[in-house]
Amino acid sequence: DRHVPVLLDQVLNSIRGTQKKLRVVVDGTLGAGGHARHLLEENGDIEMYIGVDKDPEAFKISRETLIGFEDKVKYLAGDFRELPSLLEKSELGVNPGDIDAILLDLGVSSMQLDDAEKGFSFLREGPLDMRMDPFTSVSAADIVNGWPEEEIGRIIREYGEDKRWRRLARVIVEHREQNGPFRTTTELADVIEAKSPREWNKRRSIHPATLVFQALRLEVNSELDAVSTAIPKMIPYLSPHGRFLVISFHSLEDRIVKRAFLGAQENTDYSPRLQVVTKKPLIANDVEIAANSRSRSAKLRVLEKLAPGEDPSMGKSKNKYAHLRGKKKGIKNDLGISYPSLKNQDVGKNETD
Repeated sequence: DRHVPVLLDQVLNSIRGTQKKLRVVVDGTLGAGGHARHLLEENGDIEMYIGVDKDPEAFKISRETLIGFEDKVKYLAGDFRELPSLLEKSELGVNPGDIDAILLDLGVSSMQLDDAEKGFSFLREGPLDMRMDPFTSVSAADIVNGWPEEEIGRIIREYGEDKRWRRLARVIVEHREQNGPFRTTTELADVIEAKSPREWNKRRSIHPATLVFQALRLEVNSELDAVSTAIPKMIPYLSPHGRFLVISFHSLEDRIVKRAFLGAQENTDYSPRLQVVTKKPLIANDVEIAANSRSRSAKLRVLEKLAPGEDPSMGKSKNKYAHLRGKKKGIKNDLGISYPSLKNQDVGKNETD
């Protein structure tokens, strides 16, 4: 069922752990509206639920999912990394310090995977597209059919973390030179599978094209850049004891979220300060994995804005995940995540981007 959201219990429990009632919530990746429906049902005090998505199809489906909450849900078309400008243009009256919870469910959704025309899955024949936003200029077909071998190899190495990146880039370029451009998802997957050593296939539990498709999708949609850019922009919008929840699905995304949250916690310029709630990410249990295989790789991390005067080193929280709170330690920010200078500013009241 494409409407079944991943890590639903973990998300709801993380919200229950807050010390406040939810009034304003931002769902930066609304999708089919699964998380939204459950959050709205459980939190009757929500006055405004802002759903952001860059896929026009998401709004068509989520409007059906969220029937009964039309008076509370506000739809904003766009990329979550541009939340400040989207809110400003919307004239919803939401300012820094007003949002009680922010949720990001990263990566491709089941809704998108099921749509062959989107080209995200090699299990269904469709065009090599992979654009979440149909107005994005570069598609997966543009990359495999037009980019030089060195660049194709780079994205497979960096975003697919596939040790065969040189060989795979060569295979793709040789095929297009000898047979013309790739046109479908299955064609690309079949070529990669045919050129993959039998021993590799036996050792791995995933299809030989899985990591190539992941790399292409991340490049086409600039997904990793979106995460590292969005988190510092969104933090000032949290209210005291407001929480920032991010669900990721592979190590590259999770690494960025982890370091971004730790970096925010260590940033003494923030006032009020921030606290990492989840020392380790929350993951699905065996029951959820059996019911929804997509949840197998899902990880949830949570960041909280403290009240004025509270310090992360206090480690005082009465919520059920208190034992998961991160310990204070310095990290080297090597992911290009830029935190604004907030000296002598109250980020709950001043725009910082």
